[in-house]
Amino acid sequence: MSDIPQARSHLEAMRDQMAAAHLDYYAEHIDYILSLMVREKYKPRTSRQSATMTPELADEIRKYAIGHPNLSTQRIATHFNVNPGRVSEALAAVE
Repeated sequence: MSDIPQARSHLEAMRDQMAAAHLDYYAEHIDYILSLMVREKYKPRTSRQSATMTPELADEIRKYAIGHPNLSTQRIATHFNVNPGRVSEALAAVE
């Protein structure tokens, strides 16, 4: 199992030893390696932007699709502000 914090600690100690010995090239290279071992900060998810799929909405989607047989699932999804996958699920529930 990996232990990134421990690996970082060892690399930091090695970097400090290299810097103390005036081996700046190696110290800088270890700094670069350390910079690759950093996680991005947690980014909260954006709020939901699509409509919530309900049985009633699924019925509306099916009726709309029947009335507009030439429309793509993408166009129907845009009309109802849902994901195209939800349109496919609503239509598949009929079959």
